[in-house]
Amino acid sequence: MAAVKASALFSACVRLGDQAGRIIRNVWNSRSLNTFDKSYDNPCTAADLGSQKIISATLLRYFPGLQIIGEETIEINENDSVEIEPEPLELFSSSDRDLDIQRITIWIDPLDGTKNFVMGDLEGVTTLIGVAYDENPIFGVIHQPFGENCPSYFGGVDVGVWYKTSSNISQFIPSLSNDFSIASSRLHKSAQGNALLEFLHPDQVIYADGCGFKSILVLRGQASIYLVDSPFTSKWDICPSVAIMRSLNGYSVDLNGNSYRFDKETSKANSNGIIITLNQSHLNRIIEGWRNFDRSKL
Repeated sequence: MAAVKASALFSACVRLGDQAGRIIRNVWNSRSLNTFDKSYDNPCTAADLGSQKIISATLLRYFPGLQIIGEETIEINENDSVEIEPEPLELFSSSDRDLDIQRITIWIDPLDGTKNFVMGDLEGVTTLIGVAYDENPIFGVIHQPFGENCPSYFGGVDVGVWYKTSSNISQFIPSLSNDFSIASSRLHKSAQGNALLEFLHPDQVIYADGCGFKSILVLRGQASIYLVDSPFTSKWDICPSVAIMRSLNGYSVDLNGNSYRFDKETSKANSNGIIITLNQSHLNRIIEGWRNFDRSKL
């Protein structure tokens, strides 16, 4: 088999999250977003394309033959790649292993929260890079280009979860939310979503945007659950969060409690919604609520 070292691949993903963040900030600072609509109400910018190019081209340069599925469909060449530090991050050294490159799928959302980015609402903007082996996410990076000190949350089942800023890397300890609070989309509301939230009777609803950012709210204990009731999101939106949550013994499933597959043959859409939480009792409450929720009148 053609093998790659997990430590080298994971380290490259972390470093490319930072590189993508620089591109996104540079485009924002230039005010030349070059926005166009891929489809109705689905914008794309020079930052989306530039971020996708640098991540995909660099991964293929260092790991030829890698299967990459990104939100943006673009042509790339080696000139789009950048030099990255070849030495793996030391924190991955104790859990290194060989991975069969044919069994790896990389899921990339180069700029999660494009509508917010265009509007100048930068808090929820993230870059998402997920590594799946066969059908299972094993590593993920959530990078915040506009967060304080440009932080990244990254990790997976064999490596733990880490928090990286521009000056420091430390192990990440999640904060658990004790109340039944739900993070829900602010820009993508629906009649069904509103009715479901009312039916579930949460202690509070935190309206926010960006799949990666809402996962961060759960990690930081600012929400107990990130909930999506529709098929609006895609595998690249949640692959990193699934890997990180599994490392923390958390949950990332559909509304019936089933896991999604993340191999290259699977559907890109999260067709039955998303539940992301660290709290099993809250997970069960959502699944039971969805089972009893009457959708026939909507």
